[in-house]
Amino acid sequence: MNSWKIWLSFSILPIFVFWISPAWKEVKIEKKGVETLEILRDEKIKELQTLSEKKETLLDNDNQEILKKIPLTLEQENLIRDLTKISKETGFYFTSLSFGKGRNADVNAPQINLNFSVEGRLDKVQPFLSRIENNERFLGMNDLDLNIKDKNGLKIASFSVSLYAFAQE
Repeated sequence: MNSWKIWLSFSILPIFVFWISPAWKEVKIEKKGVETLEILRDEKIKELQTLSEKKETLLDNDNQEILKKIPLTLEQENLIRDLTKISKETGFYFTSLSFGKGRNADVNAPQINLNFSVEGRLDKVQPFLSRIENNERFLGMNDLDLNIKDKNGLKIASFSVSLYAFAQE
């Protein structure tokens, strides 16, 4: 009977040493790997939450900046002042100016429509349009019709512009 127990012990011992023990070590290693991955996952979740909060803050700040540029009223007199300043600084003069009130269907917001014609040197067209584009108040352009004529060897640009500006309700 004792020899049988000894024989059984020696037969089980290699199974334990060569199969169960390495498998157990792999399970421990895998468990540590899973714990490490869980920690990394939790860190990434916190990082994503922080980034999401920062994004919301930035969007709120951007929206506030945009709303500052959209006046509460149509402010025609301020638009005239801005356009007059731009035209004087770039050497253009107005030949006509008109306003109309409307509603922008794309963003469902009230807007003022500006139609004007100006005349000046051709080489000043780009600075004129750039100043309109970079104006503090957003001015969108619907249409631009440019005509060039030669006056005593000088290229003169006369053009009609159709702009729009938003207002808050």
